[in-house]
Amino acid sequence: MSTIGTKRSWKHFRVDRRNPRYCHVTFDHPPINTITATTVAELSDLAGLIEQDPDLNVVVFDSANRDFYLAHYDLENDPGRTEALGVGPTGLSAWIDVLVRPSGSCSGGQHRLDPGARPRRRERVRARL
Repeated sequence: MSTIGTKRSWKHFRVDRRNPRYCHVTFDHPPINTITATTVAELSDLAGLIEQDPDLNVVVFDSANRDFYLAHYDLENDPGRTEALGVGPTGLSAWIDVLVRPSGSCSGGQHRLDPGARPRRRERVRARL
């Protein structure tokens, strides 16, 4: 089994590794899922784990908040921490790096994994091609 699991303590999301090929990530940073330096650092760590996992084929992202998938980037609470993250493996700033790293994957809402599947509202799917 992979290094991505539910045993790790994440602050801004929950990870449910349902089987070796499938992982469910729920953004859960009340009250409105603002993006902070912590969010970016955790997503960067998660992206690294996803990239290193040869068994993982599908990662589904959703939100614990029905009204907000992810809200704005909150610079007021931690502007220094955001800058201190530096650049990621792509050479881009940490936040942009997290957005572009899932290369070789498709993304979008409401993808069906099998004919009987019914995606939940505001669910996002990432699958390796």
